[in-house]
Amino acid sequence: MDSYLALEDIYLRHKQKLLIEACDFSLGKGEIIGLMGENGAGKSTLLRMLALLEKPSKGKIYFEERPLLNVGEVRKHIALVFPEAMLFKGNVLSNISYPLKVRKISKLEIVKRCEKIMQAFDVSHLSERNTKNLSSGEARRVSLARALVYEPQILLLDEPFHELDIKIRRKIEKQLFSFIKKRNITTVFVSHSFEDIAKFCSKLAIIDKGRILQYAPISEILSKPVNKTVADILGKTSFIEAVVEKSQEGSVIVKAGKRNFIVASDSTFKAGQHILLNIRPEDIFISNNGAFRNSSVRNSYQATIENIEDKKSFCCIKLGGDFKSEVAVTKQSVEELNLYNGKTVVAGFKATAAKLLEKDSDD
Repeated sequence: MDSYLALEDIYLRHKQKLLIEACDFSLGKGEIIGLMGENGAGKSTLLRMLALLEKPSKGKIYFEERPLLNVGEVRKHIALVFPEAMLFKGNVLSNISYPLKVRKISKLEIVKRCEKIMQAFDVSHLSERNTKNLSSGEARRVSLARALVYEPQILLLDEPFHELDIKIRRKIEKQLFSFIKKRNITTVFVSHSFEDIAKFCSKLAIIDKGRILQYAPISEILSKPVNKTVADILGKTSFIEAVVEKSQEGSVIVKAGKRNFIVASDSTFKAGQHILLNIRPEDIFISNNGAFRNSSVRNSYQATIENIEDKKSFCCIKLGGDFKSEVAVTKQSVEELNLYNGKTVVAGFKATAAKLLEKDSDD
């Protein structure tokens, strides 16, 4: 896919501090791309670069495969949505119509577009309401309608749902991404939730300390995170220190604690090499006696339940023993297996579920 907007070897400094470093980042037409990183990693700064609100200290920017020359003209086709609604004083209609007025759109067209976008985001009945009297969900829908009313070609979303409760959030997400997909809007979506990223995005970029660590299809990042930092940012996951016992075609045998495990891997590791075994919580099974419902479980280990945390839709179980691990199970499983703090259980995982990561030098 040809790039629509691209940053090439971009650096950004502010008061001698390097905010963005050696950044290569491209957006394809109609792509919905996720962006994840810890607080202060550079996510918002990168969005401002993509919105052409920050001039790079070094590097090149391309638009439609050509060097960007007319920044002002391209910027008019980019919308940036901040974490806060940031509405103006006045009523809802005056907020939504504002981007069209500054672009000198005709009054007839303004009325037409505003009516259409207000219907799409279910705020038509709020058109005359003062923005200070809106709920958080209403304010967010109005801010999104304002950002999209002038039909931007690129939409940049900086954690747009972080203040909303889950029910309202799900409704607005559905409205927003339905609108985006129907109009093929190129989108970058920043979120701390991998679940949300995976739901709406085809590709994911992981940023840390101003550098893009990995940028690839989500399936590729999940199966082959380039390092521990990337895997950790993706969400709850177990990192188990292990030593390579033997590397053979298609698999690697590693030792963690007192147990040997077999892991499917195309990579070659040397015997004696210290690595990290990376397993996501949903890929670990628990049983009372080592008899797993999933017959393809090749690896098992004994562990003690240290804590059971209720996550509403599932339970997160922390296991201790020779090494620490985390497991995600249904509430039904907790009841059926009679799981409780202090109980000794047998945990297991498939050979294909674990990923092997070279240890970072600072681990």
